[in-house]
Amino acid sequence: MTGVVPTQDSFGTLKDGIPVTRFSFTNRNNVTIRVINFGATITDILLPDKNGKIEDISLGFDTAQDYESQHSYIGAALGRVTERIKGAKFKIDGTEYKVSANDNDKHQVHGGKIGFDMKMFEASVAGDTVTMKYVSPDGEEGFPGEVTAVFTFRFTQDNELILGYTATTTKPTPVNLSNHVYFNLAGHERQLKNDL
Repeated sequence: MTGVVPTQDSFGTLKDGIPVTRFSFTNRNNVTIRVINFGATITDILLPDKNGKIEDISLGFDTAQDYESQHSYIGAALGRVTERIKGAKFKIDGTEYKVSANDNDKHQVHGGKIGFDMKMFEASVAGDTVTMKYVSPDGEEGFPGEVTAVFTFRFTQDNELILGYTATTTKPTPVNLSNHVYFNLAGHERQLKNDL
């Protein structure tokens, strides 16, 4: 299971001028995976169709500012907690914590009003692995404890995309990390047809 060494280039800047870096893996099968350090986001999954034409089968946007200006979580890291926290509150050891409510002003979904999908990650490359780290401070979005979240990306010559998620925390706190990539297996540019 030989890994592909990624290259990196600029993916533009956010509205405040902060640069965003893109990491690209291309294997011997002409399959390319691209990720950016804004939101630890998968931006492209490019592969040849049966005729050799390259199609992007993951949904995404064209610029860093496009990702910044929407909140659809497309391709991005999710955290601190993926999915919903009912009532935007929970208890740990008898203490109730209220977290930001961003789902109908009642519940919390995918980490709150400004979840990991909208954070700049510290990115590094070691061999065939891109590592992206974000340190969520104690109290962010109402959660207890400082959490260091690490997302890793590897791609192999055998077309395997391997994602890794780890987290360490300074206090007991819920953590449930994931990625929110969306697919259109017909290709990013094609509209789905309703033949009914």
